[in-house]
Amino acid sequence: MSRVKKEGLKKGRIFVPWIFSFGALLEDLPLNTFLHDPTKVSNALRSIQRHFGLEAIFAYGDAKLLPDALVSLCGSAADRSLSPEECHGLENRMDEVLRNDRLMVALDVTKRLQMLLPETLLTGWLNGPVTLAVRLTGLSAGEVMAQPRLLSVCTKAVLTFARALGETGIDIMIVAEDALPPMDANLARVLTRVYSPIWNTAKYYGFPALLMQKEFGKENVAVLRRTVEALVFPADAEPELWGPAKKISFSIPVSVMEKPPGEIAAYLERSGVGRALDAADLFLLTTEGEIPADVDKEAMIRGIQAIREYLR
Repeated sequence: MSRVKKEGLKKGRIFVPWIFSFGALLEDLPLNTFLHDPTKVSNALRSIQRHFGLEAIFAYGDAKLLPDALVSLCGSAADRSLSPEECHGLENRMDEVLRNDRLMVALDVTKRLQMLLPETLLTGWLNGPVTLAVRLTGLSAGEVMAQPRLLSVCTKAVLTFARALGETGIDIMIVAEDALPPMDANLARVLTRVYSPIWNTAKYYGFPALLMQKEFGKENVAVLRRTVEALVFPADAEPELWGPAKKISFSIPVSVMEKPPGEIAAYLERSGVGRALDAADLFLLTTEGEIPADVDKEAMIRGIQAIREYLR
């Protein structure tokens, strides 16, 4: 890792908006064609980084990547749900996951960006095991948590991709869960078994891994803090949820970035972002979801610039 990257991680205040599909628009390609072309993806992401002057970018921010790779192993259409039994059948096929075309593109893009953008922090995006299981099967998070073998398979899939990203030299990893059910002692033990190997992998490769959720229940935060090293809270979460902590990360709604610069600064100031910034505790700021490809381009440019100025 370069000196600039190390200093960036140490300093914090990292802004990494989730921009990915927008690259297809830049390359004037249909999205599906774009997703299968590592050269086009790499060039588009380099253009995005240079245009916005971002200190960090998502190396391959496709939320459907891992679910689609696993579904394809079963020979099913991408939009079909799998049964838990079908998922169980994937348990000993994780080496095949890395031979998925789009997954190989994602790893290739990350390696290319290490050379094209040697001083830019490259961020990996992964479905959390619970959300991955939900998306594969259509079950609820609570139902998934009651199926240890299903969770084990999905954890293995996330671990397989996390290790592959580690080999590419990824700098930051965000593990995203839509939501988790309220934790009792039993579910806390289940979650510890699920998350511990993922965060141990991050330690082994030396990159920070952050768990991002769209919402955090009060009863879950204490459990999660014992299990994972860092959490990404919604920016409007109550302070008692995220504080006190030495390094805090937040996500903001994509819609905030389309507001006028003054409204963006006011939102950040009254949210947890402003408080963490005042206390010199802000590590990372991202968006709750992907910035859509059809977003107002000029508004997005103004929004990104306004946020970067605020974080300075």
